[in-house]
Parts: sequence; structure tokens; C-alpha cells
Amino acid sequence: MGDGNSRVDLLTLEEFRTRLDSRLTDAKALVTKLDGMKKPQLGTFTDAQTIGNNYDSVHSQHLARAKRLVAAIEAAQKATDDIMRNYHTTESRNTANQADIRNLLGDVTVKLGGSDGQ
Repeated sequence: MGDGNSRVDLLTLEEFRTRLDSRLTDAKALVTKLDGMKKPQLGTFTDAQTIGNNYDSVHSQHLARAKRLVAAIEAAQKATDDIMRNYHTTESRNTANQADIRNLLGDVTVKLGGSDGQ
């Protein structure tokens, strides 16, 4: 068991924040691509209509997941920014409480569809 304290490395957080920017760009590009996709014209046979409906369902699921990913990355960016702002001095970094950090990161898990871990 830990003592409830964590060490906050701002350089690592800044690097992580930069990576989040890149991942957000990728995720937004995916949403844009999925938004632009239309159901293929497969004809009017029963099987073609069934396949088209299945395509719509899967497409909607993927689009919803991509949008949740964008929201989660944006929440992670905000949490990372908050952590960096809150723990900018050596003393505050050395006394960073795990519960405080978990509270700041809670929205990330919620955006992904889970609980906030508390």
C-alpha cells in the first residue's frame, strides 16, 4: 500500500500533454472521416437491405466510440493542465496527494463510459 502521496514530474506531464494533442488530432480526423461515410448502395434485395442496415448499425457504433474518444482526450488534456497548474512548485509536487490527482482525472474515465474510480 502506498502512503497516499505521489511525485509529480512536470516534464513528463508536458510530454504527455503534447502526445495528447497529437492523439486528439488523429481522433478528430477519424470522426470527420466517419461522419462523411455513407451507407453503400447494395440494391433492394432483402439480403442487401439487411447488410445495409447492419452497416448503419456498426457505423453508428464506431462513430459514437470515436466521439467518446475525442471527449476523453479533451478531458485528459484538461486534467493534465489542471495537474500541471496545481503542482508547479517543488513542495506541491512532492506532496501531491493521490486522491487529488484521481479527482482531477475522474472525468476522463467518465467520458470513456466507466465510473470515476471513487
